[in-house]
Amino acid sequence: MVLLIGVFYLASITSTERENISKLEQILQDMGMVVEGVKTTKATMELAQELHISMPITEMMYRVLFEDFPVQQAVSELMCRNKKSELEMEMLGV
Repeated sequence: MVLLIGVFYLASITSTERENISKLEQILQDMGMVVEGVKTTKATMELAQELHISMPITEMMYRVLFEDFPVQQAVSELMCRNKKSELEMEMLGV
C-alpha cells in the first residue's frame, strides 16, 4: 500500500519537481522508511517473464519504478486495456 501511495504521489507532483527526482534510489532514501513492494515488484516481474505469465499491473509498476515510465501513461494504459476473462487468459497460456 505504501508503494502505491508513493507512486500516486509521484503522479501528483509537477514536471519541474519530477525532474529533480530522477532516481528510485534517491526517492527511497528521501522517504526515510522502508517502502514495501519495490524489491517484490522486481522479483515478481522476473518470475512472470521466466514463466511467460502476463501480469499487466506488475509490469506497469515495474516500468514506473525501474524504467522511468510516466505514471499517468501507465495508469491510462491499464485502464484502457481490452477486457479478458480469466478463463480466456488461462486457455491462451497467458
